[in-house]
Amino acid sequence: MLITLLQEWRPNGSFGDRDYDQSFGNYYGADRYDFDTDTLQVVFTAFPAGGSYTQETSTGEAPPENLSLATDFEFHFTVQGPTRTGYFHDGVGGFTTDPHTIVATATVTDNKCFGAAGGIVELELSADSPAGIYTYSWSDGATTADRDQLVAGNYTVTIRHESGAQLLLPVTVGQNTRIEVVIDKTDQLVTLRVSGGTAPYTYAWDDDPAQTTNTRSDLADGTYACTITDSLGCQTTVVVGASEFRYYFVRNPIALPLDAGDDYRADPSTLPGLTFACQVLVERDYLSGVFEPVGTELEQPADRAGRTTFQVQELLAPELAYHVPPATGPVGERATALFRRFYLRHAQLSGEPPVRSVATDLVQHYALLGGLSSAEAAARTWFNSYQPGRFPFLTWDANDKAVFADQPEFLYFQSLAATAQISCRFRLNFTDGSSQVGTMHRVLDVARFEVFCFGVGYAQLVAAQLTPASSRLLVDWQVDIVDGEGNGLSETRRYVLDRRVKPFRRYLLYANSLGGMNTFVATGEAQHDAELSGEQVELTRSLAYDPLVGDTAVLERELKPVLKLASGVALGSAAMLALQELLLSRRVLLLNSGRWLAGYLKTKTVNLLDDGKTVPTLEVEFVLPIEQQFTPYLPPTPAGTTPAAVGPESGRL
Repeated sequence: MLITLLQEWRPNGSFGDRDYDQSFGNYYGADRYDFDTDTLQVVFTAFPAGGSYTQETSTGEAPPENLSLATDFEFHFTVQGPTRTGYFHDGVGGFTTDPHTIVATATVTDNKCFGAAGGIVELELSADSPAGIYTYSWSDGATTADRDQLVAGNYTVTIRHESGAQLLLPVTVGQNTRIEVVIDKTDQLVTLRVSGGTAPYTYAWDDDPAQTTNTRSDLADGTYACTITDSLGCQTTVVVGASEFRYYFVRNPIALPLDAGDDYRADPSTLPGLTFACQVLVERDYLSGVFEPVGTELEQPADRAGRTTFQVQELLAPELAYHVPPATGPVGERATALFRRFYLRHAQLSGEPPVRSVATDLVQHYALLGGLSSAEAAARTWFNSYQPGRFPFLTWDANDKAVFADQPEFLYFQSLAATAQISCRFRLNFTDGSSQVGTMHRVLDVARFEVFCFGVGYAQLVAAQLTPASSRLLVDWQVDIVDGEGNGLSETRRYVLDRRVKPFRRYLLYANSLGGMNTFVATGEAQHDAELSGEQVELTRSLAYDPLVGDTAVLERELKPVLKLASGVALGSAAMLALQELLLSRRVLLLNSGRWLAGYLKTKTVNLLDDGKTVPTLEVEFVLPIEQQFTPYLPPTPAGTTPAAVGPESGRL
C-alpha cells in the first residue's frame, strides 16, 4: 500500500488557441513522494510522471493544488514486540518516526512467612510507554494489573496495548526461608536446632506445665509437639518422639522403623509420593563430636500405611573393630575400638519434585561389635531384663574359673549409666580364711554405654598385691566394678588359682559374641604342622646342562603354619558349651613370647556334648598367616644393651 506524502504540480504544455478555439487550457505534471507500507520506504516518482492534470482555462478552471501531508499527522504505525512506532511526514517528501516502548515496573512485596499467600505485585507503566488502553493477562489466569494474596513463585504477565504491542514481564514473588528444625536426641536430652525464618525464635511445648526452651531433658517416653515462632510471627510445629536411649549390636539387625502417622493414613493425598530418607553418621574419633556420613543417603518409599523400615547394621559393622588388649602387664582402659557413637538422621520427602519435611530427626545411639543369637535378638531379653537385672560382664564364660598364674584373663564391662568414675575392685581370699580388698584401674568421666577392658588374671591384677608368703596362701580372687562411692556396678566374677604343673600350656584369646575377649587354655601336647604350597616350572634341558641348576625352577614357596591344640583335660559340659564362642569367633589370637599372633580356627565338626558320655578334650586347629620367609622371634632389646643370640626355637609356637 502506498500513501502519498507530497505531490507538487508543474505546467507540462498547453492545448487549443485562445483566439480561435473554444476549448483551450494547460497540461500539468507532478513530482510525487509515496510511502510504501510494506517496505517502510519512500517511493519517488519524478516529473511529469508523478501526476497528470488537464486545466481548461477556457472555462475558468483553476490549476491543480499541491498535496502535502501535515507533519503532525500520524499516517502509519508499526508494532514490533513491546514497541509501537508512529510515522509522520517531514514536510519535504520524507518521513520521521516516533517509537514508544512499553516499559513496566513490578513492585513486589514478598511473603514474610514461608508458604504463606500474602505476596503483592503492583505494576506501573513508564511515562514513555504508548498512550492508550492496556489489558493484562497473568500466567495463572488473572486479568488485573495489580495482584495480592500471592504465594511465592515465578509468574509472567502479558501487558497488551490496544495497538497490538505487548510486553511479557516476568515477576518473582519471594518469601522468607522456611523454618527448619533438626530434632537432636541424645540419651535423655532433646535439643531443637532451628534455622531459617528470622531469628530469634520462641518455643511453646504442649505438655503441662508448658516449657519454652529449645532443650528438654525431662521428657518421659511419649510424643510431644513444640510450636516454634520466629521474630516475624511465622510458625512451624514439630512432633518429637521421646524414647529410651539405646545401643545396638552390629551383628544383629539395626532397624529404624519410620511412620508418617495417623493423619497420613486418614488422607494420603496430604503427602503425595511419600518417601523416607535415612543417613548414618559415625563418630570415628571417639568424643571428638565430629560425626561423618557413612555411605550415601538411603531413600525408601512408604508403604500404603505410610511406614517403612531401614536396616543399617551393614553400614555400621565396618566402622568397628575388636579391642585387642596388651598381652602383658596391668590393663584398665576404654575399649574404644569396640563401640561407636552414631546418629540416625531421617526425614520425610513428598511432592513433585520431592520436598523435604520441615523436621529432620537426628537420633544418637551406640553401636557395639557383637551380637546375640537370632532367637535371643528377637526376644530382646538381654536388653529388657538380663543385662539391667544382673549387670553381667560381656562374656558367657562360666563363673568360678580355674586359671594358671601366667594365664591372661580379661573382663569387659559396659556401663549402663553415666558416672564420675569406676574402678576394678578385687578381693583376695587365702587358705587361713583371711582376705584382702582393694581397687585398681580408676577411670574417670564414664559415659553411658561405654565399654571398658580390665585385665583380671593373676599376673595382671593379683601378683602385685602379694608378698612371697601370702602368694603361697592364695586360694582365689573375686572381681567386680564399683563407682567412686564403692557401690557395685557389675556382677562378681571368681577366679581360682590353678597350681597344677602343665608344661605345654598355650593360650588363645578370642572375641566372644558380646564383644569381649575370652581365654582358651590348651594344656595338651600340641602339633605344629606346616602346609607347603608353591609354584615351579620345568626347565628345558640344554646341551650345556648345569647340574647345580637342575631341571626345575621354583617360582614361589608359601608356608602356612597350623597349630593343632587340645584342651588336655576333660572339660565339663558348661565349659564345652561355652567354647562355642571360640568356634564362632571372628578374631582369634595366640599368646606367643609376650605378644599376640593373629590367626583363625579351621572349620570342622566338633563334638561338644554327648549325653551319657564324657567328651575328653576340645581339639582345634589354629591357622596362622602364610609366610614366605622364615625368621625366628627377635625380642625387643633395651637401648644400650647387647641383644642375646637368637636361634630357630625363638618364638616357638
